[in-house]
Amino acid sequence: PLAVLSSCIVGCYGGEGLKIGGRVEGARVHGSAGDIGALAVQRVSPEATNGEETASDVVAPLPCGVGVAANASSDKRALCPEECPLMAESRPCVFSCVAVPADCREVSPHRPIGDTNLNVCRACIVEGCEECAKDGTETCRKCKTGFQGGGSRCVHDLLYAGLGFLILAGVLFVIVVAWFVDMARREVVNAEGLKEALLQRSRMKLRTPKQSGCEERSLWPLSTNLYRQEVAGPGMRLVFSFQVWLFVWALMIGVVWIILGLAYDPELLHLGLHKSSTARENCVTVARGHENQQRLLEAKVYFLVGAYVFSFVFWVALSVLHGQFWYDMDADNLTHKDFCAALFDVPRVRGDERIEEELKERIARETGQKVVGVSVCWDFRRVEHDLMKAVYADLAQREETEYFDSFGLKSESETADTDAGYSSDSSPSNCSGSDRSPEARQQCWGFQRVERAILGHIIEEVADSTYFEDSTDERDAEALIR
Repeated sequence: PLAVLSSCIVGCYGGEGLKIGGRVEGARVHGSAGDIGALAVQRVSPEATNGEETASDVVAPLPCGVGVAANASSDKRALCPEECPLMAESRPCVFSCVAVPADCREVSPHRPIGDTNLNVCRACIVEGCEECAKDGTETCRKCKTGFQGGGSRCVHDLLYAGLGFLILAGVLFVIVVAWFVDMARREVVNAEGLKEALLQRSRMKLRTPKQSGCEERSLWPLSTNLYRQEVAGPGMRLVFSFQVWLFVWALMIGVVWIILGLAYDPELLHLGLHKSSTARENCVTVARGHENQQRLLEAKVYFLVGAYVFSFVFWVALSVLHGQFWYDMDADNLTHKDFCAALFDVPRVRGDERIEEELKERIARETGQKVVGVSVCWDFRRVEHDLMKAVYADLAQREETEYFDSFGLKSESETADTDAGYSSDSSPSNCSGSDRSPEARQQCWGFQRVERAILGHIIEEVADSTYFEDSTDERDAEALIR
């Protein structure tokens, strides 16, 4: 939009109308080649006095039967005279004028059709055609790859596949619509569940803070400014702040580009926007565009370097501002971080020591604050594989014990522990001491299992529960276990 606006400003500033389609609107053609031997084009400007026409910019017509190259210095408005009105492209960007349509087949074999309405020699208008017939008719001799047929029509290979896909999509759409209609017309059989689901969905919506004297929180209005209003935490505000500054950055780049184009060379704003209506105009447009591109390359490079440096500084500064914004919001609002403290450089201790309780009592005594709990970060990188293996084995053993307890039986793992002296009744580590709570004894036994697993002891595999799928008698189950 900025480029189009600048194009309008530059074009109107010259007082000559806008260049659209390679032609000058507001121009009148006077006489003919037979009358004055040339094509006179008058630019009608708003300053024309008393409506009088002043001839200027006389453009000589192209010669008959002579190939003339179209380059950057050629005039796009040059036409063929009346005695040879058809413009033919004999070679790439080399044009000559012929008298009758039949001459197009000789001068321009790849454009054999003489169009008296457009006054050009053109190719056949058949979609997907690669090579037209040489007889001057709207007939395709060879279709492009991916097309089949010929003559007056080339059909794409995927046409029927596309039609089949559309039919299938239509059928699926009808099925989905029918399913929705059926669901909407069904009788409600779980009104309580539906009510709870709707309440849950309503609770998941973002709502305004509670107001004094009002129990229900209303939804945020559509006019809420998410750049300034905190709706869902600082993350959302930072996202919308980034979007706002992204628009500002793009606007500043565009404005600087327009100023550079108006001050240095207006062609910077028009480059690549010129249109063409004929093959000759297209050749002239491409040649001029290449010439202007090379001429303006230095200015574009300087602009890109400046835009890069500006963008780098701009976004680094914005990141710093966003970081400060985050710290300000964290200081003004209570979060979980405000109720936690991290302790570092704790002395290395063994895993069987009750360091959590000791730290909890010491911190509470030193700070005078109530400590809810302490979580220790253990350094077990060297034995991570063995430890996780032991944890999974302990979990499997617990599940096995729970399963056998449902039958009132003792699992094989517990039997092995009893034989080894690790039962709940007698333990070498004295896990069942009278001074230990049931939770402490259970944790002690778990540590022993982990220790034995790390030291390489074999953990008994979990018994396959499929043995008891067909057994309903507890005595049969006990016999199978033994």
